[in-house]
Amino acid sequence: MVKGRRRYGNRDDVRLCVIVAVIIATLYAAFVVGLFLFEGPGVFDKNGTSVGAVVVMYYAAGLLGGVVVGILLPLTRSLLGIIAVGVLVALIVFFCVAIGLEGPFWRWGPSVWRQLMVFGVIFGVPVSIGCRKING
Repeated sequence: MVKGRRRYGNRDDVRLCVIVAVIIATLYAAFVVGLFLFEGPGVFDKNGTSVGAVVVMYYAAGLLGGVVVGILLPLTRSLLGIIAVGVLVALIVFFCVAIGLEGPFWRWGPSVWRQLMVFGVIFGVPVSIGCRKING
């Protein structure tokens, strides 16, 4: 291994990525709580979920996604690496969303799994490319 190059993220990378992810989850959770306060539970009932389940889902996705990004951060030096990490994190996020909306994954049908894969790629690729352009 070449000196100065890492194969995986260090603790500081993971910590920073988790902190950023928790901040983002907190912003989403604040929006959801605000929606609940102003609109009531109807929006959540209509989608078969609750405000608590959505908030938990945001934090679960943020924590898992933050850890994955932190660990895999060195892979993001290349375009292919950043796309792979972006798709993986998008899959984690949509997996958590699907649990919040569809219940435990062992009860999911093939259509939920297909949607998870499609949304993971549709969102993961452009978001990761956009992050690469922003971060240089």
